[in-house]
Amino acid sequence: MNMHFFKRKRNIILLSVIVVLIVLMIWLNLFHFKKCGDKMCFYTELKDCQRARFIQDGNMTFEYKILGLSKGECEINVKLLDAALPNSDLRKIKSKEMICHLPFRVLMQPESDISLCSGELKEAFQDLIINKLHVYIVKNLGEINSDLLKV
Repeated sequence: MNMHFFKRKRNIILLSVIVVLIVLMIWLNLFHFKKCGDKMCFYTELKDCQRARFIQDGNMTFEYKILGLSKGECEINVKLLDAALPNSDLRKIKSKEMICHLPFRVLMQPESDISLCSGELKEAFQDLIINKLHVYIVKNLGEINSDLLKV
C-alpha cells in the first residue's frame, strides 16, 4: 500500500509539472513580448517578425507590438498613446489601435503606409484628415473660387 501511495503522489507531481510547463509555454507564445528600448532593437525584431514591443516618443507617441507572421505578412498592432494635437482631436484618437500587415522583411514605420492597416486608429486618422480638409475648404472658398475663375 505504501508503494502505491508513493506512485500515485509521484504521478500527481509529474502531471502538475507538465501542466505548469504547458501553461508557461502558452503564456510565452501569446502574451510575452520582448521589450525594445530603441528603434534599432525594434527593426531587428521586425526584420524577422519576432514578437516585440516598442514605444516611440515624439510628436505622436506610438506603442508597437509585433504579433508575428500571418499569411506571409508581419502583423503589428499600433496604438496611439499621446500626440501633440488640440485636446478635441486628441480625445478622438488617443488609445485607439490598428493592425498593420507589412510585407515580410520590410523595415518601415507601420503607420507610414496607412493603406496596409485597418482598425479604429486608421479610421480616426482618416476622419481627422477629412475634417481638416473640410475646414480648410470652407475657410478658403472665396480664394478657391477666384483661383478657378482665373484658369
